[in-house]
Amino acid sequence: MPLSSLLLKLLGWKVETEEDVTKYKKAVLIMAPHTSIYDFIIGWLALKKLNVKAKFLIKKEFFFFPLSIILKSLGAIPVDRGDPKNLPRYLVKLINKSSEMWLIITPEGTRKPVKNWKRGFYYIADSAQIPIIPSYLDYQKKIAHVLPAFYPTGNYYSDIQPFIDILANVNARNKNNFVLPKN
Repeated sequence: MPLSSLLLKLLGWKVETEEDVTKYKKAVLIMAPHTSIYDFIIGWLALKKLNVKAKFLIKKEFFFFPLSIILKSLGAIPVDRGDPKNLPRYLVKLINKSSEMWLIITPEGTRKPVKNWKRGFYYIADSAQIPIIPSYLDYQKKIAHVLPAFYPTGNYYSDIQPFIDILANVNARNKNNFVLPKN
């Protein structure tokens, strides 16, 4: 049994998928709700169990020696949060240069409660012409769930609303930090 499967089992977590998402060479995986650092740990283990190697964004302040070595080996991409406008374009270029790349993005962009999601994930997937794969962690049920992929149609609201509707019944680790987005 792979280490990720063993750790998830010991923690009492299950991974569910509604389609074989490993068929996609490139994708933007959005994970919500994001209210705790534990979201990263459980999410990373779930993707390892699915045999998906993904990149993720983390603020550049975490990139100091020796932590930067560990983060890069895990797939971290440093983010300058003071320059958010250039990040989506940079990530599209990175994806287009790669033969395979999954990018994990938390649409909230933070573990704190937010009224609106950042839309960079949508722009990135649309510009790179790759699917968005919605996923969530339900801490009450201890389920990491991966929903079917979809390609952006250009209508953000109609594309994202089904995922938001599902999240209404999902239990975040820190419930007070999760607010359903208004956008």
